[in-house]
Amino acid sequence: MAQLMSKGAGHRACGPETLRPMLRPEHEFNGFLESAPDAVVITDQDGRIIRVNAQTEKLFGYLREELLGHEVEMLMPERFRGQHVVQRTNYIASPIMRPLGASQQLYGLSKDGHEFPLEISLSPLPTEDGFVIAATIRDTTEHRRMEEELRQRTQELEDAIRHKDEFLGMLAHELRNPLAAIKNAIEVLRLGPPNADQEWICDVVSRQTEQVLHLVEDLMDVSRLAHGKVSLRKMPVELSHLISQAIETVQPLLNTRMQQLAVSLPSRPVRLLADPTRLIQVLTNLLHNASKYTEDNGQIWLIAAEVEGEVVVRVRDNGIGIAAAMLPRVFDLFTQVPGALDRSDGGIGLGLAMVDQLIKLHGGSVKVFSDGPGWGSEFVVRLPLFIDPASAPPPSSAGPIAKALSKSRILVVDDNKDSADSLGILLRIKSNEVRTAYDGGEALEVADTFRPELMLLDIGLPTLNGYDVARHIRQQPWARDVILVALTGWGQPEDRRLSQEAEFNFHLV
Repeated sequence: MAQLMSKGAGHRACGPETLRPMLRPEHEFNGFLESAPDAVVITDQDGRIIRVNAQTEKLFGYLREELLGHEVEMLMPERFRGQHVVQRTNYIASPIMRPLGASQQLYGLSKDGHEFPLEISLSPLPTEDGFVIAATIRDTTEHRRMEEELRQRTQELEDAIRHKDEFLGMLAHELRNPLAAIKNAIEVLRLGPPNADQEWICDVVSRQTEQVLHLVEDLMDVSRLAHGKVSLRKMPVELSHLISQAIETVQPLLNTRMQQLAVSLPSRPVRLLADPTRLIQVLTNLLHNASKYTEDNGQIWLIAAEVEGEVVVRVRDNGIGIAAAMLPRVFDLFTQVPGALDRSDGGIGLGLAMVDQLIKLHGGSVKVFSDGPGWGSEFVVRLPLFIDPASAPPPSSAGPIAKALSKSRILVVDDNKDSADSLGILLRIKSNEVRTAYDGGEALEVADTFRPELMLLDIGLPTLNGYDVARHIRQQPWARDVILVALTGWGQPEDRRLSQEAEFNFHLV
């Protein structure tokens, strides 16, 4: 081919007869040309059309006789013709197979003046005296229509996901606010004189409030996990510390159902490089799940061990069990084990899906085993062991906030009056001097005269939002050391980023 093409230095016009010696026999070539699925236009080196196939007539609306001998630029809108002549001239200097239109939009022009998008591929065909140019042409109207439809559907899906996330964020905020007030009120009642009926009421309300909060947090976490918005804050942590906190969280439920929990831990400390909050969340979900699907007076086992460079945690129960057909679906979203739908605390099928995703983010795995209905179930978590004797122990949870919550000047700002007032009562019981404000403007006025050491500040406030209040406070000479805490129902990554920009010390949801 290279030798044949080297003969094509001259720009001679080539007719059909010049093709015959270098190509297949005429009847074979014609058969190949006419059977091509796309339009094929063959031109000489001066751009004159010397052969077309039936698809070309169909695509452009011309008869062959109307095209032969004319410049190929007649098949494109006038605004593209000059540019095409330049491209054709450049192609003659370096005749290789080349697609056109990859970086620009090409259009064809039919006989009736209709424009349509094209894809063109150029190929040199050797002849006796050099080469001719074969252009394979494809109408991309339908392809581009489908691309645009796909783009629109993708945009609609992205918009729907964004609206869903915004709705979940709003829902979580609106649910957390009244629940916070309820929890504060419960704690105030607990601090009063002992009373059996009152204690029972507090236990019931507290337990049900925790259940609603649990569902809200699961909804938010599943949404974050699905969109890759969960980032782990890993640190060296001791396994027994995580397990004790998870047990403490689920103990009230175990007590209510009179269930026995047997715990077996390794004889020596075992450490992980993990996000402690997320792993406590995992263990709590597994224990809660075991309690939920085990009858009253049932038995639950938590067994942790170090096995071949891994930490293995087993949570087993003698509860209702899981059918073999259900085992592969246990970690799917919104999956409920049959037989649990009549349970008042059956949940909505989010906890185990979240457990699976969080364990995977930690580089581990979780599996479920059961011998069938009535034979209980077992969840086995495997996580990589962290071995680093030089590492510092995990930081204490006590920090500036905890130190400031005793005998301090504290300003509570929340437009939910019940939440602000109940939190204020709790803080006063702890010997703090407390003021409350219910909107951004009032918060600035109170802060200017009260000079708080700690501000617990809601974000969604009337008059001025919490971010604006924080920025204003930070500009005051007296507020250099004040601790600003965003205490809010808004917990999306964007909310946390904005609170950092406003110079909050902490963002608590």
